[in-house]
Amino acid sequence: MERNARIRLQIMLIAVIGGLAFLSYLLVNVVLAAVNADRLDQLQHHHYPIIEEIRLLQQDLNSMREGFATAVGLEDPVLLDDTRQVVQHARERLVRLRTRDPDLADEVEGISAAFEAYVQPALLLTEALVADPRQLPGYKGAMEASLRDYQLLSDWIGGLHAARQAAYRNLLRETNLAVNRANLWGAVLGALVIVALGVLAWAISARVLREINRSDRLKDEFLSAISHELRTPMNGIIGALSLLRATTLDREQVSWLDVANRSAISMMSSIDDLLQFSELMAGQEALHVGEFRLRGGLTRLLAALRPEFEDKNLALEFYGGVVLDRVLVSHEGKILYVIRHLLSNALKFSDHGAVCLSIGQANKSAAVGEGSIRVLVQDSGPGIPEPLLAELGRPFRQLDGSFSRRHGGMGIGLATCHAIAHLLGGSLTLRNRESGGLEVEFIVPVKFGDTAPESGPDSTTLTGGSYRRSGLVLVAEDNLVNLMVLKGYLKHLGCNVVSARNGYQALDLMQSKLVDLVLMDCQMPLMDGLEATRQIRKLPEPLRDTPIVALTANATDADRRNCLDCGMNGFLKKPVSLEELRAVLGHYLMTVQV
Repeated sequence: MERNARIRLQIMLIAVIGGLAFLSYLLVNVVLAAVNADRLDQLQHHHYPIIEEIRLLQQDLNSMREGFATAVGLEDPVLLDDTRQVVQHARERLVRLRTRDPDLADEVEGISAAFEAYVQPALLLTEALVADPRQLPGYKGAMEASLRDYQLLSDWIGGLHAARQAAYRNLLRETNLAVNRANLWGAVLGALVIVALGVLAWAISARVLREINRSDRLKDEFLSAISHELRTPMNGIIGALSLLRATTLDREQVSWLDVANRSAISMMSSIDDLLQFSELMAGQEALHVGEFRLRGGLTRLLAALRPEFEDKNLALEFYGGVVLDRVLVSHEGKILYVIRHLLSNALKFSDHGAVCLSIGQANKSAAVGEGSIRVLVQDSGPGIPEPLLAELGRPFRQLDGSFSRRHGGMGIGLATCHAIAHLLGGSLTLRNRESGGLEVEFIVPVKFGDTAPESGPDSTTLTGGSYRRSGLVLVAEDNLVNLMVLKGYLKHLGCNVVSARNGYQALDLMQSKLVDLVLMDCQMPLMDGLEATRQIRKLPEPLRDTPIVALTANATDADRRNCLDCGMNGFLKKPVSLEELRAVLGHYLMTVQV
């Protein structure tokens, strides 16, 4: 018999044995449950109601005794009528007791006789004394005899009640023991079934897993080997194309060369993805950390990607804080790989608008030691349906896997990025933006070195703590249209403008550039304008004294108070006119060219 047939036969054997064992388990539990249910039904609907009737009979007897005494003491015939009703209720209880439990019939007959022997004389005596209380001394003997009859009847009923309660407790104890036995037998039988199935399943699954692991190892080794073999000639192709580009070519030749070069770069990117993925999945990836600064590698990466963005008429916006020039201890290649892949995905799925890349410290401490950097990529594409967000982290999963899909790719990019984030001890989170598009956040732990930051060509380093009026305005605004309008206004008014799409970016820019005024939107993703203002006010001087003007569509008095309470200096409500903005600039930036 072939291997697959044997495996199928053993799996069927497990199913049959498991089914029979489970059926036996159910039958035993059904029988035991039926027996225990009958016991509980007897306790609830037979024994307990009898005990309750006896208790109420005792209560009626006490009420009669008190009613006779009160009627005589108050000389009230109405109370005597009420007591007669209690007597009638007690007689009805005695009848119910006789019919409910035939075993009690004889004893209840005796109690009924004693009851009548007490009640009849007591009623006559009470009627006579209510009619003429002066006869009380003459009925002293009759009263003592009635008291003895009452005491005898009360003791009899009390004894019967105590006996029935004791019998009820015994039955309840036996029922609990029976339930516990049933549970024990069910647990033992269930454990035997689980152990038997576990042994059989382990014997089969061990063999199947060995075959699967062997196949996975061969697959991963093959992918790793073929990726390496492809990468070597591709480097030659790309190098040859670069050399050819430096020769004298006509316009048509240059265009064809550009096509070939871009195709080669795309192919090389796919090979790198395949190599990275296969190494990670095969567990062959070793993490070698070192010291580096992000600015150099990131500059080269963005320069390589910009032509592709220009071909699609997409804007590539980049916001980088002082973390770009700090010495980091981690794996530079892995971090740049994730950034490249996130930007490539954003480019692939965006047909218009802009792709925004933001890099900063996840923790705002400037101290040397442990910390994290945060990479945020936001695109203007269609986003991803929520049920598919988690699926895209799995290998070879694509948003559209049909033959007619618009976008290519092997479907391993995000899976590789997730694996790298896990390898570095960080996280990769995808979420849809409320304004449209996708937002990917990459958090990676790093160690910050003690080397002083280097000044980049596009940043101004704060060295002496001086505060100059240069007309540089920071606009913190997540809406692209609003941001474009504000930039147009400010440039018309002679200001230099830097922009941030959320509070984190605003904080990074505040620490890297000499900003003279902040126009702060209140509602932004990740960190809103109110929290960003609170964080700015915690910065050292002179940064914390920078004027901040709220720029919001929330225009109520309460909104204004919230903005001012969190540390803002002014309040502008949308839509903002050019003249309103001119007045604000004239108030806070006296040297601005207006």
